[in-house]
Amino acid sequence: MKKVIFTLLLVNLSCFLFAQKTEQGKLTATFKQSTKDKVLFTDVNSKNWEFYKNGSDFKGIKLFTLDEKSGNNIDNPEYIGKKLNIIYTWIDAKVYAGEENSDMVTKKVKIIKSLELVE
Repeated sequence: MKKVIFTLLLVNLSCFLFAQKTEQGKLTATFKQSTKDKVLFTDVNSKNWEFYKNGSDFKGIKLFTLDEKSGNNIDNPEYIGKKLNIIYTWIDAKVYAGEENSDMVTKKVKIIKSLELVE
């Protein structure tokens, strides 16, 4: 009886851990640029990755600054073309369906949970 209960606990625990892993991902990618709402990276296979800024944690790495006069982002040249280790997760967020003046919809978007420069 104890062996059966222990086995069931292990199976349930592994299902829980698998579910947690699918909510988060890791990659190493090169910083390309930032936009108004997103930061853009490219991985070694030339796949483009975009992460929403709102809710992201850049761990003190200043990929961009905000130009107070224009309201635009200015990418930090120190990080353009640099490789970074990224841990990301998916969240539900309200975003514009199309252009900025369109309706808002809820969709899953990627945000950065952790960012580290690859030396």
